[in-house]
Formats: sequence, structure tokens, C-alpha cells
Amino acid sequence: MPFETPADLDAAGACLGPAELLGEAAEVIRSTVAFGLSRDDLEAGWREMVGVRSALDACEARFAAEIDRLDDFGDRSAVVLRRVSGCSGAAAKRSAGRAAVLAQMPNVESALGAGHITAEHADVLASAAGLAGTDAVNDASRLLEVASSTNVESTRRAANDRVRDLRKGLTPTEEYRRQRALRSLRISQTAEGLTKATALMDPATGAAFKAIIDDIAQRFADADRDDKRPDAPEPRTYTQCRADALAALIGTDERRAALRWYTEVDHRDEEFSTQRWGTPRPEPLPPLAAQHLAELPADIDLAGVRAPVPLPIDTKTGNAAIAHA
Repeated sequence: MPFETPADLDAAGACLGPAELLGEAAEVIRSTVAFGLSRDDLEAGWREMVGVRSALDACEARFAAEIDRLDDFGDRSAVVLRRVSGCSGAAAKRSAGRAAVLAQMPNVESALGAGHITAEHADVLASAAGLAGTDAVNDASRLLEVASSTNVESTRRAANDRVRDLRKGLTPTEEYRRQRALRSLRISQTAEGLTKATALMDPATGAAFKAIIDDIAQRFADADRDDKRPDAPEPRTYTQCRADALAALIGTDERRAALRWYTEVDHRDEEFSTQRWGTPRPEPLPPLAAQHLAELPADIDLAGVRAPVPLPIDTKTGNAAIAHA
């Protein structure tokens, strides 16, 4: 028989484990009906749902943090969450990352558990903590007040302001080191089978990268515009020109890339290949896109671009120390 009031759930807390207690709470929620309620009642119920969802997200974070704290050689929380819920790997990693940060920010976790903020607010604050430190966010009462009383967009602006305020006291070298510490390159695959790359670069590397990519991309765009052949392929968009510029810069050979595609992705598995194509090998290889002029322009000068001089220069440690910080 499901519990009917929160007091019933509290009274049973001493005799039920968390699984049973949460199961009873879920049963109460499932039995709630909306038909026939007034607008005021529906909106009031919706407000309570937001609080319930936030409480569940906080509870999930506590469970995830505890699983990752265990020293029992079991699966990490992201693996467990994906197994029990069927969620995407990205969602599981996001939940595990949120749990790890909230474990270091009790004030933010309390606000989430109390329903004052949502998981989206918590994720914004967690991102800010990655830039400014957990203490700088957890102890920022004004920032928590903004998160508790406004939407996610306003919270993000307030968090960005907080990060900028903390950066004002940094020397140029400290700021550069902070940016270098945040550099990353993430490579993943989309549902369409495309490869997605997201990069964060320090200003010196980013400026050099943008300069050489845009230089080549503009030349490709100009070549497409000037291509008057009757069978000329449709001109590329500028973002496509940028992608081809990167391919040219790293020396991509399309035929070799297609062969590598065949050997590396999941259709190398014979059973999978047979199910998809009806044959152990996809014959022929997937057709390549219409050919454009995609070779690196002969007059591109890469001198000083592949290894840009990092700025600012730290006279105590030298360029090499900064470049690899």
C-alpha cells in the first residue's frame, strides 16, 4: 500500500531501506492525476514537481559520489547509471561529473536538494567551479542567491561575472598558465557517423590555428567561386571550406582515409557487417564526396605557425616551461 503523505514516508525511514523508500515515493508520484485540476492547482503541482526533480538529482549525486568513493573494484558511477537507466554515455558522464563537483560544494548540493535550484543551475555552477575553484563558487552567497531566484541564463551570466572578477587579480603569466591548463581536444562520433572535434586552445595557439585555417579556407572558397567548369561541384559553405582546410593541413588522403574508416569502425565486426550490408565486407567502399580543390596551397607559409611563441614570456621559467605548463 503506497504512503499517502510525506509524514508517512518520514515515519517509515527507520524501517525501510533507500530502495524501498524511493520505490514508495515513486508510487505516490505515479498515482498523482492531473485531469480536472484547476490552473492554480496544476501550477502549484508543477512547482512541487520541480522541487521533487531537484531532490532526486541531489540524491542521484550523493549515490554517484558514494559509488565512486567505494574501494571495492566495482564499476564507476557513470557505468552503473548507464546500466540501470539506459541513458547515453554523455548523460552518464555529465551526472558523474556533477556528483564529483557537488561533493566538494555542500552549499550548492544543499540548494539543489532543497529544490532552490535545478540540476541545470548546478551544472552551470559546476562549470564555473572548474574555472574558478569549488570554494570560490560554494562560498559565493550572492551567486547562490541569483541561482535560487532566477533562470539558468541569468545564473550563467552571474557565474561568468564571478569568474571574471576572480581573474582580475591574476598576472599575465598566471592567466596564461590558467588558460593552458584548460586546453583540451575532444573527439566523438555523431549518430550520423560523423566525427566531431571540439578544441579549447590558449590564445596564442588559437590565434595561429585560426589564422592558418581561415587563410586556406578562404583560398578554397575563392577557388570554388572561380571554378567555371560545366561539371564543377556545388561551391562549399565556408564551414565546409574550413573542414577541408584542416584536412589539407594534416595531409589527409581520402582513399587512405576511406580504407582506415573500413578497418576502424564497428562494421569490421563480421556479424554486425552481415546484418547491415548482408555481406561480411561493405562492397564497394562508401562513395567519397564530390571532388573539390583540396590540396594545401603551395604558397602557404607555415613558418612560426606550427610552434607559435607562447605569450606572455616568463623570464624566470622561460618559454619552454610556459609552453608545456
